[in-house]
Amino acid sequence: MPRTVAPSSPSSAAQTVSARVRGAITSRAGNGAERTWRINDFPDMPATAVAQALSRLSREGAIVRLSKGVYAVKGSAAGRVRVYDARVQPARAPLFPCSVSAANALRLSLQCPNRLWYSTPASRAPAELDKSFTRVVTRRPKSWVALEPLDGALLEVLRDGCIHSELEPRQTALVIRDYLLEEGRLKRIMSVARDEPPRVRAMLGALLEHGKRKRPPEVHAAIRALRASLNPLSRYGFGQLSLMPGAPQWQARRLKPLY
Repeated sequence: MPRTVAPSSPSSAAQTVSARVRGAITSRAGNGAERTWRINDFPDMPATAVAQALSRLSREGAIVRLSKGVYAVKGSAAGRVRVYDARVQPARAPLFPCSVSAANALRLSLQCPNRLWYSTPASRAPAELDKSFTRVVTRRPKSWVALEPLDGALLEVLRDGCIHSELEPRQTALVIRDYLLEEGRLKRIMSVARDEPPRVRAMLGALLEHGKRKRPPEVHAAIRALRASLNPLSRYGFGQLSLMPGAPQWQARRLKPLY
């Protein structure tokens, strides 16, 4: 009689996915090829099983959770951004990656700074931080307490004019736009947009219009609100984002040539 092979059980399939996810992360951890990991980094595996595998690795301490669905290898530059999660982040003074640390957290830069940079709505840095390798920018808007770490990192990158991005300007814009459109993020960003400088609001509007794609109603509503919040006679410094095709329509000043 022909030999029959019993189908693998759901538990064994999940173990296979977990082993593959673990192997992929640990094999690249040594050379820094990947700084952050998401479910869509494993398109050939079931998304639910990958999410469970990443969550399990996070509980084991092999990786750290940066935000919903985003993880980094513990000890890497991106992973250190969330060191404060369990130990040094009081509820009254949340911390957000800023400067080069923000660009690193958003995958715009692969630099490994010798100091980690944070921003906070508080008037002073948390006493628990090791000041020998951290720097904290204080007095960000109090409304930022409702943001997640990568929300604040996105706003910090825009405040800096994307000067720390190692990508070309149009690719920088696409990366930031994709983060902006992740589930729930646009709503949180818009809840604090009124407290941001006008140039940041203008950049947000240009980013939401960047690229040819169908826009859901909440994006159209956000674009209208951002447009209405700007003085039509003003011009704003967009930094590298002034090279976006739609930047002039959002009152961006032309970027001066270096030579």
